[in-house]
Amino acid sequence: MKDNEMDFLQIFAEASQAPASESEHSTEDTSQAEVSKETKMGEAEGRYAAWVRQAKEARAIYPTLDLERETQNPTFRRMLVSGVDVGTAYLACHKDEILPMAMQYAARAVEKKLMNKMLAGGAPTENGAAGGGAALVQSDVASMTRQERRDIIRRVARGEKIRF
Repeated sequence: MKDNEMDFLQIFAEASQAPASESEHSTEDTSQAEVSKETKMGEAEGRYAAWVRQAKEARAIYPTLDLERETQNPTFRRMLVSGVDVGTAYLACHKDEILPMAMQYAARAVEKKLMNKMLAGGAPTENGAAGGGAALVQSDVASMTRQERRDIIRRVARGEKIRF
């Protein structure tokens, strides 16, 4: 077993240990405690395997994630022992570093898309520059339906200024 695996197992075992009572010192209780300890080690090994798998998956998103280094961080360890997955724990511990990088990536992606459009002979679309207006406006009151005139009267009653 590797040293770092032992460290992980120790972290998990420490977190899941219950305080010892006086009754655990009898022979029968000692054998039960040994069985319980083996069960806890089995659980710890399973948890460790899950953490390693989660770290491998999370590295696809966070390439700088190093599980061994992160477990040196007490906050990260507490989150793992509490059941938080590796990727979420990493994000929580490094949000101040990750968020600016994500914003920078998004800005570069938009800039690249805009540049490609301009190089292809297009121009960026500005707000309101796309064809057509927001609504069809009739300036002739005589051609309006009765319902349209009622709507205008209600709008004026609410204080809206209408121009024809």
